[in-house]
Amino acid sequence: MSSPSSSQPSSLIAAAAAASTGVAALAAVAASPPVFLASAAIAALLLLRLLTRATVGHLPEVHLPEKSEAGDDDATTGDAARRPARLESVLSRVPSLRSPLLAPAALASTPLGKGGHAETILAAKARVAPGVDYERELLRTPDGGTVALDALVERGGEGERQGPPLSPASPVLVVLPGLTGGSHDAYVQHLVASARRAGFRPVVFNSRGTSGSPVTSARFYSASFVGDLDLVVRHLALKHEGATLVAAGYSLGANILVNYLGGFGESEGEERGSGLGGDGGGRRSRPPSSRHLVAAAVSMANPFDLVLSDKNFERGFNRVYDFNLARSLRTIFAEHAHLWEDEGKGGEENKSLGLDPLFDPARAKAAKTIRDFDDAITRVSFGWPSVDHYYAGSSSAQRIGGVKVPLLCLQALDDPIAPAAAIPRAAMRANANVVLATTTTGGHLGWCCAAASARVGRGEEEGGKRLFTGAPWCDAPAVEFLSSVLVQLREEGEGGGRGRGVAAAAAEAKTTAAL
Repeated sequence: MSSPSSSQPSSLIAAAAAASTGVAALAAVAASPPVFLASAAIAALLLLRLLTRATVGHLPEVHLPEKSEAGDDDATTGDAARRPARLESVLSRVPSLRSPLLAPAALASTPLGKGGHAETILAAKARVAPGVDYERELLRTPDGGTVALDALVERGGEGERQGPPLSPASPVLVVLPGLTGGSHDAYVQHLVASARRAGFRPVVFNSRGTSGSPVTSARFYSASFVGDLDLVVRHLALKHEGATLVAAGYSLGANILVNYLGGFGESEGEERGSGLGGDGGGRRSRPPSSRHLVAAAVSMANPFDLVLSDKNFERGFNRVYDFNLARSLRTIFAEHAHLWEDEGKGGEENKSLGLDPLFDPARAKAAKTIRDFDDAITRVSFGWPSVDHYYAGSSSAQRIGGVKVPLLCLQALDDPIAPAAAIPRAAMRANANVVLATTTTGGHLGWCCAAASARVGRGEEEGGKRLFTGAPWCDAPAVEFLSSVLVQLREEGEGGGRGRGVAAAAAEAKTTAAL
């Protein structure tokens, strides 16, 4: 289910004409210094608008898993031999994966878009949040930490409802943002708004310290720390008993989600790094992972191989992303550094395990790279002997084989932060539950394009509009896929198939929550 990229010559001509218009505008004001900056800004906005009007189309490439051998059965999706056919049925209701992406010609066909940098930066700076309202709920974790759940709330009265009426059975979507991201980010709010319009009850899981959530223990989060997600899923399954839970993750959040769905923490020796050992340190027994409570998921811009991603940050312009992300980590850490400066916090336990007994707050405050910060704080918090061990052990590419529910992985091949070489294609082909869809352009969490047939942004906007400021393309296939899986589960339940049994799952959540 793939198609080679196609281009439209008229689009390139329009882009070139737009560039000439912008240059002429800048030249006209060059002789008038007092108005130069204002005029230049206006010219730049005009140029951007003209460039985004010129679009080219290309189809996403969809990679289905290979046929499985019969006998590999699980309670979620039924007989292994039937799962590929079921996935094809699910994908038949995901039109965005069969529609051409309308991408700006300036990004798809010129050096400006090379490496995905233009889309990555322009989306980060120009994308406008739809402005959703949240109600925050704080959860205390077994190790004394705190995570914040932001659930969308309706604006105004009945006439301002943001989607169809919700009921106790309305599906719950758990959203995991990227590193240092949260419910305030524009890309997160766009997915929340899109999911609500489709009838989901979206809840954003803000990791410790992100989006203004409090930090109450000397532990943040990591690429493989699934303990907090486990707690969140159990809590939501109990709170919304009878509702189906699904999940979507971006970037590092996608890596955490895939590690969780793939069973990280369930094997001997993984308790400490995963946070499934009770208090995050393996000192108290805890029920098995709650991953069976999630019916389907979407992973977007997942780095997959953190060793490769770390090396990738050392290349050219990627150093700028590395520095900016490290700066965001430093900012969060600086507000709560006193928690780590107490040598007694975590020190004795690490020493007993033969690991570094102390954090290095001074190095964390001065970290110029993510690696520096992870070496000073993250890998010590979660018991990894070195930062390289942490990256190797926390790469979600290793857990793809353990995913037991329908999972759609969306990746841009020009992503400068989640490189295409890191995509575990062989493991995906071997797992009948996993679908990979790749796009030629998109950058990292940019996807300044839209499926020609899809709704994007707010309301009924057409695909070619608001490419930089509106919703990213990934929202449409993500929501369509999750909706389609729910349709599939209902059809199988009505037809005597082996559905998920959400009532039983919620009952189990209630039991394990009390343990």
